[in-house]
Amino acid sequence: MKINVSTKLIINYLLLVVLVFSCTTFILLYKLNYESKAQLENELVTKAQLISEFIPAPVIHQGNTNQIQPLVQIAKQKSRARITVIAKDGKVLGDSESDPEIMENHLTRPEVIDALQGKTGASTRYSYTLQKNMLYVAIPAKTNQREISGIIRVALPVTTVNTLTVNILKNLWIGIIVALLLTIILGYVSAYFITKPIRQINAMTQEAIKGNWSQKIPVTTQDEIGSLAKSLNLLFQQQQGNIEAIKNEQNKITAIISSMSEGVIACDLDSRILLINKSIEKIFAVTAANCRNNMLLEAVRNNELDEILNLTLRSGQPQQSELSILVPVQKIFQVYASPLTNEDKTVGAVLVLHDITTLKHLENVRKEFISNVSHELKTPLTSIKGFIETLLAGALEDKNNNRRFLSIIQEHADRLGKLINDILELSKLESKEIQLEFKPVALPEIIRKTVETFTPQLAKSKITCAVNITGSLPAVRADQDKIAQVMINLIDNAIKFNKENGTITISAELQTNFLKIKVQDTGIGLPSADLPRIFERFYRVDKARSRDLGGTGLGLSIVKHIIEAHHGQVGVESIQEQGSTFWFTLPL
Repeated sequence: MKINVSTKLIINYLLLVVLVFSCTTFILLYKLNYESKAQLENELVTKAQLISEFIPAPVIHQGNTNQIQPLVQIAKQKSRARITVIAKDGKVLGDSESDPEIMENHLTRPEVIDALQGKTGASTRYSYTLQKNMLYVAIPAKTNQREISGIIRVALPVTTVNTLTVNILKNLWIGIIVALLLTIILGYVSAYFITKPIRQINAMTQEAIKGNWSQKIPVTTQDEIGSLAKSLNLLFQQQQGNIEAIKNEQNKITAIISSMSEGVIACDLDSRILLINKSIEKIFAVTAANCRNNMLLEAVRNNELDEILNLTLRSGQPQQSELSILVPVQKIFQVYASPLTNEDKTVGAVLVLHDITTLKHLENVRKEFISNVSHELKTPLTSIKGFIETLLAGALEDKNNNRRFLSIIQEHADRLGKLINDILELSKLESKEIQLEFKPVALPEIIRKTVETFTPQLAKSKITCAVNITGSLPAVRADQDKIAQVMINLIDNAIKFNKENGTITISAELQTNFLKIKVQDTGIGLPSADLPRIFERFYRVDKARSRDLGGTGLGLSIVKHIIEAHHGQVGVESIQEQGSTFWFTLPL
């Protein structure tokens, strides 16, 4: 039930009037009752003292009921009160209203206990003999030697006091009712004018709740309500600024979370999704609208991710784990799960998915590189060590073989040096330590000089090399020495893996903004399965033959890094047993 302010004010006025009158009535009645009882008590004490003169202590000390009872009846007629004479042991010796022989022992009565101690005792209680409330006053009956010989008790009903109290209470309630009626009338009038500005404030507050913070409450008074209106106007102004600031911050946070490359998922304590960013949408091929308020497992369908979330919610502690997914694409993620807390209570969790697929790939490449380097270095070192041990064991004196052994050692040492140089060269290219000297370069001239350096090797291998490049090609922007190194590696491979009486054809093709160079051979070719990895470090199709021919497995990788440093591309086309075509492009 809704109660307005006016009604509350009137109710408060009524309660205040009732409370004041009730307290006043209670105090008056209490004081009147107290004073009436005190007056009645004094009257009874006086009557008891007079009766003690009529019924002396020696008579009471004798304990003769037949003697005392007639005296009690005479004293009653004169005092118009109930009179009881009690012995020291509590036995009733005489009573004006009942037969003392049938009355119970009065030793436990409060007023009797006080009188036996030499004091004036008084007590108010219900009398079952007279069936009414009585005020009892008892005094000790003392002998001339000041010894207590018994008790004289006088009692009167308290109905006179109660009657007076009831009459006063009736008059007070009539005054209370009149005051209440006046309070209601005046209360409604005053409450209307007091609550009028409050109703205005309430109406504008309701508008503010709906979002209208631009309004202003009129200030018509300078009292507390006027101060309230001023404060609310200031609050509305500040709140409007706070809402705009919160919206700006929310937009910033949303923009930051949306632009994060890491996937972010926020869930409540029931594992229901509160927020996901665009990265999560791409990772799991879902939409934020379809995921919101759904269980995590229902939205992304990944048991491992759901287990990480549940463990975080149960323990209230951050969790970290790796997660592999296969669909829509194969990826590896590092998952960081942190609990959301409010006043030290876990209310949800945030999952951050960091894509470490590339890092894992690089880690595997690093491990493979270390393994390959170790193997490649171990092979020539083992041969060098073996032949040195053979020479030291006595073969040094063998004139027929010692020079041959030393030649083999030199060959492996050269191979080892070439391998180390290639590793250093590749390392510099990958770390961008080498500063390329870009300048216009005439590519046909570089190719002709490179081919001339291979003339003895071509003749020895019975291979024909044809250069189908005209001198009218435009210059390219490149590092001359590095491009020469590329051509050396490609021609060297074309010779090594060619067939006897085979051919090598070098050609150039002009494309938009690029010049494409091809080195084609008629050699053994490459299996199609090996083509995607042919430019990897230490990758060989025929490892035994490559080592026999002195290859390090790094030449093509060096070629790729040099061409990419020139902002070009490199590739290969090959058919097994029919030959291969290696090509690269350079910007004009």
